[in-house]
Amino acid sequence: MTKAVISTCAVILIVATASEAFPQLTDSDNLEDENATIPTTYVTIEPSMTTDGDSSATTELNEDTSEPAQDEDIPEPDQPIDKSFISRLRTMVVDLVTDDEFQKIALALVATAFGSAMEWMRRKSKDLQRRLSGPRFSLPATSVESVNRVLQVGLGGSGKTTLIKTITAHPDVDPRIRTSKVRTYSLVHELTTNKVQHVCRIDIDDYRGQRIGDLVKEWGNRKKRGEDLKIHSLVFVVDLFYPPGPTETLAPTNEVDPKRISEHLKEWSAQAVDAVMSLSSIRANYICLFINKVDLLVPCNEQSLSKINESFRPLIEIISTQSSGALFEVIIGSATTGERVPEVVHRFIERAEVIGDKRSV
Repeated sequence: MTKAVISTCAVILIVATASEAFPQLTDSDNLEDENATIPTTYVTIEPSMTTDGDSSATTELNEDTSEPAQDEDIPEPDQPIDKSFISRLRTMVVDLVTDDEFQKIALALVATAFGSAMEWMRRKSKDLQRRLSGPRFSLPATSVESVNRVLQVGLGGSGKTTLIKTITAHPDVDPRIRTSKVRTYSLVHELTTNKVQHVCRIDIDDYRGQRIGDLVKEWGNRKKRGEDLKIHSLVFVVDLFYPPGPTETLAPTNEVDPKRISEHLKEWSAQAVDAVMSLSSIRANYICLFINKVDLLVPCNEQSLSKINESFRPLIEIISTQSSGALFEVIIGSATTGERVPEVVHRFIERAEVIGDKRSV
């Protein structure tokens, strides 16, 4: 790059020196030489006689159209340039290139140009990375990031994995397969306005079985591994009917299964709910009791929904008492059909914790 800078300076010197050597090439088009001969027109007045003997003046106009003398010092365009000029120019360039001070200045200019180019590339690279999430429009300067880690608890077959599949539309979530290990599914929600970009990540943990004893044991193992993550939302999943077998399909009915509801109430005593609430040192700020499989209840009207609420009244009161000021609500819906599931997702986004307010450079 130093050679490029030196070459550029050499070109500038060539132009400047050429202007000094041949001023007539730049000035002859706009200025006239003070010593140049200007064509002159002479007017001669001579007396003449008429037949009367009276004299009258007649005017005779004579023009001198002689060409001005050519300046012999101005070279013709096709004349070769004096070799002494090229020799002087070569000497000037060599002196300039070998000058230590000039080399320092050239290196400084190169370093400044290189630094500016690297900064430009860094900004372009960062802008390109941010545009991957929204290539159709320019992203705003401010980006707000938030996260909501969700813990789902409930008896096996109540619809926890089906709820995750409906929320995330994840192809690997198969509710027909018994959950054999802990899995975490993530959903990223992005909303971009002309001023702010909001990015919310929802992480949902899916545990095996889930008797409360298994859950507490698993959570204890995670603490030992240093994986005791803050829980922002807690979802209790219960259902109205026992799950079908692998090859069975539940048919709609006009009555809920009282035995299934009784099993949920027995599992989620006040002590069990308190144990779940104590799994994380920081309490959740959103708690939901999701009553699943309402799509199998026909007819589903206000009267039947009121009966469902009354059936789960003991559990509703226990959770409400131990919610510690968190937003608690009961949602009667269907994980299979997606009925009222968007309301749950909306709450996840609304109650997410902001982890960063970043402004792009």
